Amino acid sequence: MIEFKLTDDQQRLVEQAHQFAKNVLRPAEIELDKIADPEEVFKSGLFRDVMRQAYKMGYHRMLLPAHVGGLGLDPVTITLINEELFWGGPGLTQNIMVGVFVAFTAMMTNKASLRKEFIEPYCADTEATQMGCFAGVEPLVGSDLIWVSDPTVRCRVSARKVGDEYIINGAKSAFISSGGIANMIGVAACVEPDRGMRGTGLFIVPGDLKGISRGKALNKLGLRCLNQTEVFFDEVKVPKRYLAIRPREDNWLNFVKSFICFGNTGVAVTGLALMRAAYEEAFVYAQERVQGGKPIIEHHNIGMKLFDAYQTIEAARALIWKVSWKNGHQFPGDIPLTAAARCFTTNNATRVTAEMVQVLGAYGITKEYHLEKYYRDAKLTQIEDGAVDTMAVAGLTLLYEPEFGQERWEQERRAK
Repeated sequence: MIEFKLTDDQQRLVEQAHQFAKNVLRPAEIELDKIADPEEVFKSGLFRDVMRQAYKMGYHRMLLPAHVGGLGLDPVTITLINEELFWGGPGLTQNIMVGVFVAFTAMMTNKASLRKEFIEPYCADTEATQMGCFAGVEPLVGSDLIWVSDPTVRCRVSARKVGDEYIINGAKSAFISSGGIANMIGVAACVEPDRGMRGTGLFIVPGDLKGISRGKALNKLGLRCLNQTEVFFDEVKVPKRYLAIRPREDNWLNFVKSFICFGNTGVAVTGLALMRAAYEEAFVYAQERVQGGKPIIEHHNIGMKLFDAYQTIEAARALIWKVSWKNGHQFPGDIPLTAAARCFTTNNATRVTAEMVQVLGAYGITKEYHLEKYYRDAKLTQIEDGAVDTMAVAGLTLLYEPEFGQERWEQERRAK
């Protein structure tokens, strides 16, 4: 049975998140967005204070189950809360959502030592000192982690085994979310070069190891409160137990797929929240602004822009709720449906926020209102975490070839 009514607990959590977004995230994000030098954003007391408040609320633990110290929420409830948080502070919130990556990876391994080192401190943290990131993309390797079978295409960050250690070398690109502020890093590195991208292993390592360094915070168009930097590895020695997921391990492919579904659902929710924020501001303005002797909402061309935004938001939300529910019931998730939600929502977020700027006319491009920020932020949702073009190709491929790559991966795994 399909049910769209929120439970009492969900309603309480959504209202709590909305108040936090309204009173804490939005004022802080608007202020931080104005800072010209992104390095200063992440050094500021305001940024650190907001992160601490979010951790005290437990938002960093939403994805983790209760038995490891998480909040134990279902995917639909997480989506409901995230819409409110992204509505208030999309950049700030993405730092929090990305920050769970290392703890989530440690949980997937079922290795007690990794859980103790990476999950327990993370879940106990109320000061925002524990934060993870995923160092995946490189200058020559982006969204082709599992889709490319050419063995010459591989991660250039390498991990060579020497005795009981691995030595990691190489550079990750400037788009590593939370890369400059994370104290623990998930890093995709080439362990078996002859297997191309399928020779990739996933390490989780403390961020203060000798040989790890970070670049400067990326100065970008939108989501300026999301920290993104290069991450460098220079002869970084790590014990072999930090190789959390080996290339031929049973759960390798499922982990990658679940990560794609989780990340792209989050980006879709970001796009939804930005559309909603822009629509709400434009809707109020259109009832107050008078031209031709009547509020501009009564002018057909303005009214239709607003109604188009309304129906697009409702359609996007319904699709996101469905994919959140399905990914929670079908491990590792439904990539075609996730791609559909991501592409539909973020493409429309860019279009709708631009139309809401148009509703305000000249005022829409000024800092007096927030529409121009929502428009800048929305554009990034088409690009981050795998561009919409790439996600559309992945979704299409898995529609007509559902087992794409699976058979070859199984053959290679059995040959280990």
